[in-house]
Amino acid sequence: MRDYYSEEHSKELKNFLSSFEVFDIMQQKFDRWFDWNNIWVKRMFKRDDPGCGDYSHTDVWIHSYMVLQIFFPDQSYDQFGTVLQEYEHQPHDEAVELPLRRNQMSGFANTLTTWHAVRPGNRLRKSYIQRFLYKDGHNPYDNEQ
Repeated sequence: MRDYYSEEHSKELKNFLSSFEVFDIMQQKFDRWFDWNNIWVKRMFKRDDPGCGDYSHTDVWIHSYMVLQIFFPDQSYDQFGTVLQEYEHQPHDEAVELPLRRNQMSGFANTLTTWHAVRPGNRLRKSYIQRFLYKDGHNPYDNEQ
C-alpha cells in the first residue's frame, strides 16, 4: 500500500530545502549575495562505499554557488566527513576534517578557493546533496579569476 501522507510531506521538505528562504538564510550566513532569478536547484543522492574517497576539488567548475548536504552514514564517525582545505592537495592531517554524523547537515559557499575532499575509509557514506547553481552567463566569480 502506498503512503501518500508521507509522500506529500517528502514533497514539502524537498520544496522547503530548495526554496528562496533557505537560499536567503545561506546567503546571510556566508555574507554572499546573488540574484535568486539567476539560480537553479539541482538535487542528487550520493553513496560512497567503504574505501571510496574524493580528490581535492572545488565545485565552481559545475556552476555551484552554494551547497547543502545531509548525511545518512551507516553510523556516526569522528572522521570521514568533508575535509576543508586551504589549498589544492593540502594533506588531510593539516586540514580541518568535519565529523561524519547521522542526520547532520552541512552548508557550504563555493568559491574559486574552497577546496575540499573526502578521505577514504571503512564506512558507508550516504548523503543528499542540493546545489544552488548559477545559470550560464551569470558567473559570480568572473571578477575573481
